[in-house]
Amino acid sequence: LSYQEIYRNGKGLVIDVESEEYEELEEEEEGLVNRIDRLETAIQEVSFQRLTEAYGGGAYRLRVGVIDEVGGKSYFIIETAMVMDMPHAIDHFMRMVEKKLWDGLALVHEPHSKVITATPMTMDDSHTWAGQRFTDANLTHMAFNEYSSVYPPPHHRKFSVAFSGRPGGPSFYINLEDEVDFSHQHESTFGVVLEGRDVLLKLALQMDKKTMLTIENIEVLSTRRPDEFGQTDDF
Repeated sequence: LSYQEIYRNGKGLVIDVESEEYEELEEEEEGLVNRIDRLETAIQEVSFQRLTEAYGGGAYRLRVGVIDEVGGKSYFIIETAMVMDMPHAIDHFMRMVEKKLWDGLALVHEPHSKVITATPMTMDDSHTWAGQRFTDANLTHMAFNEYSSVYPPPHHRKFSVAFSGRPGGPSFYINLEDEVDFSHQHESTFGVVLEGRDVLLKLALQMDKKTMLTIENIEVLSTRRPDEFGQTDDF
């Protein structure tokens, strides 16, 4: 019996919830949920292993170089969550950085928006869509939305960095307020801007017009080790 057969003509259930068929459906659904959970855990474990082998365990710092509309250069620094807290989201972002997918693309603040968004659009005169580079690299959306019970802390989302959408990617955004809109509350937050916040505030202060920066490059700087946080290196 399929799920579609449970409903007919919008009149509700056509099988008794106490019936054997209903119990079989519940068992099938539970099996599917358990399988999805195992697949998500496996993806997290592979992500964790790859990151710790490449960069060590901890939280990673990245320098985002940007160019303004008159050619002035500046930067800000993102620190990720601890790798054991958000391994899949961090790995997804780091793979984009390793392949330089964000180089030359746009960081945009729309009028009166509470976020600044990195979007796959070129910053030359054409302003063409550059999503194909993410498709070619197989780095569009995450496999699933990832959450952490400890990151970010409640009501401390200002300057946090998260993937857009469910599941998220390839675009990511930076929050400008501690409280976020409902549409952003369940997206994968994987980092926070530690330094260079003035660069972002300068962009956002021009409230009445769309403002943009060019992402020149993103460079991995260093890793804060787990012992600096008083945590272990176990996933």
